[in-house]
Amino acid sequence: MIHIHTTLKNENGSVIVAAMLILVLLTIIGISATSLSNSELNITSNTQLHKMSFFVAESGWHVMTDWLDDQYPLPTVDVASDNWRGSDTINNDPAEDSVVDEHNEWIDFTNAQWQEGFDGDDDNGNGVDDDFDERADFLPFSNDKWDYQYQVTSEYVGAGNAAGWDPTLFLRYNYTITSTGNVPARSGSAVSQITVTAGKIQEK
Repeated sequence: MIHIHTTLKNENGSVIVAAMLILVLLTIIGISATSLSNSELNITSNTQLHKMSFFVAESGWHVMTDWLDDQYPLPTVDVASDNWRGSDTINNDPAEDSVVDEHNEWIDFTNAQWQEGFDGDDDNGNGVDDDFDERADFLPFSNDKWDYQYQVTSEYVGAGNAAGWDPTLFLRYNYTITSTGNVPARSGSAVSQITVTAGKIQEK
């Protein structure tokens, strides 16, 4: 008996399989591209937020040096940003306007605020006694950026002779200024901190 084996070639459906493979491949490429785009967007956004927090911190120490520049005599104690005048619902500059708790009322620096960071109490209610944040209040960056904030401290590190100035008449007062900028992000905040040294020559 003779057996004849015949192989039948049925290619029905092969086009569909190929199309499905191509579709899966394109889907994977699309998902990868979207994921990469989102990652790049997050990186760009985080970079911008940290730049903004750096600029806010930069503004903080400039505000402190401007304030020190206006003081006579210069302070010989540690001082820090204090927001009590800006949050007391009182118009603290009635000669200038009738606006209560405006931006310029927030800008004040006192030793009393600094001392809250050394009194053994949890003054800001975060569960930690005498953390750095208790030494300084956060102040608003500007009238239209109230949620961009900085806190700044000035530690008095002593006075000494100033080169080129008569030591019997003048002294150089030296400070270490630390400013922290805080900018809101989608999750938490972007924070930058800057520490600078500053000095001013003043007559004895």
